[in-house]
Amino acid sequence: MGMIMEAIKAVRNIRAELGVAPSRRVECHIHAAGVKEQDLLQQVVPYFNKLAGISQLTIGRFGDAKPPKAMSAVVTGAELYLPLSGLIDINQEIKRLQAELETLNKEVLRCEKKLANPGFVNKAPAEIVEKERQKLADWQQKRQRVEARLQELQS
Repeated sequence: MGMIMEAIKAVRNIRAELGVAPSRRVECHIHAAGVKEQDLLQQVVPYFNKLAGISQLTIGRFGDAKPPKAMSAVVTGAELYLPLSGLIDINQEIKRLQAELETLNKEVLRCEKKLANPGFVNKAPAEIVEKERQKLADWQQKRQRVEARLQELQS
């Protein structure tokens, strides 16, 4: 049941990232790791559809062809795909993500410069330097997520 809750949360997160209204039903493809996971998903289709806001759920297996132009998420025992056609303007989303990536690149560069400055690293209190290192790691992680989404949309 943990996989189901994780999958519902993943669908909701993708919907929120894309700005899809909670009232709007979306299509979802789930590729399960094995027969056990497929059977579990088959048993809870009506509940899953209601809780995740799904209009049509397609259950497949790992290795099945993934739908084109789809956002994806990986949960324990399954991969989820939400096809974007008709859901958002893909070109507009690509532009938005490119602008976000540009901002993230600037923040990463700013943090890297700060941490490369021996004056800052040697004179600032250790907790301040550590906070800056954590900020850099956070910015880099966000940048990786945006790059991955961009790659999904452009493929």
